[in-house]
Amino acid sequence: MSTIAAWRGRVYLETEKKDRGLEQLELAYDYAKKISDFRQLSTVSKDIAAFYAEEGNYKEAYEFQLAHEQYLEKYNEQVDKGRQKELEAKYDAAEKRQETELLKLEAKRLRLKALRAQMNPHFMYNALNSIQSFITSKDPNAAAKYLAKFAKLMRQSLDYSEVEVISLEKEIEFLETYLYINQKLRFDNKLHYEIKLDDDLEEDILSIPAMIVQPYIENAIEHGLRSKKTGKVIVNFSLFDEDIILCTVEDDGIGRKKVRELQSQDVRYQSHRSRGTSITEKRLQILMQSKGIDVHVNTIDLTDPKSGKATGTRVEIKIPIVDVDFK
Repeated sequence: MSTIAAWRGRVYLETEKKDRGLEQLELAYDYAKKISDFRQLSTVSKDIAAFYAEEGNYKEAYEFQLAHEQYLEKYNEQVDKGRQKELEAKYDAAEKRQETELLKLEAKRLRLKALRAQMNPHFMYNALNSIQSFITSKDPNAAAKYLAKFAKLMRQSLDYSEVEVISLEKEIEFLETYLYINQKLRFDNKLHYEIKLDDDLEEDILSIPAMIVQPYIENAIEHGLRSKKTGKVIVNFSLFDEDIILCTVEDDGIGRKKVRELQSQDVRYQSHRSRGTSITEKRLQILMQSKGIDVHVNTIDLTDPKSGKATGTRVEIKIPIVDVDFK
């Protein structure tokens, strides 16, 4: 607990939240004192001394600098008395627990960051603009229908951002809503999409980290299909092993090579850089690390076997199954 509080304190100080930073450092100091962790007391005392010195409070800075040296000396005495192995074993065990907590904190931070990167403003603007056109063209039924779908998507996005995991069923429902809006309001029914699910997957029981797949679908639409009048996106979920679901997102777009060419020539392509996929990959790495599983996202360029011409892109995502009962 002391290590986590100290980490939080340093983060707050780096972001100019000085009062909260000092509060967390003092909390870390108290935690360490309760268990006589002289090594941690020495480190935190030094951090607090640096804080007071920066604030111009040299009296407090001197006292904590002195405490730092005293605790460091006590720690060295413990080591000299042959307690080094015992202390290191305790420290390692605590560090592992704290590392798990830090991983959870980092996963939460990335999940919230992913929400901010989710569904770029152009998508939302285009959807609302299309709904407005239905209103002005005196088609209130269509406008009401699509507005309800758009509101549902926003509600799902906000609701799922508050939880660590959701059922596979809810993830698929979220993707279905997102693709439907793109099909109807952006591609004028010229986008074909399909979400496939293997028979051995019980989507109402299995649970996965929330909103993992959407950034890759957005990437397929914004990059692969952006310059096309029609397009296709196929999403498939299958069981990779007892701990992992394999999800593939395949499009029939222009391919990554052509996208890179367009990005170098057209500022419109440079303006959209999907941060969501890189954030999602970091989330997956943390989640898999806690399970002791190596993870990577594969991106495959699809080509015509005869002509060698690009026919699209397929992304393979390994998603960890989480043991949560949604019933």
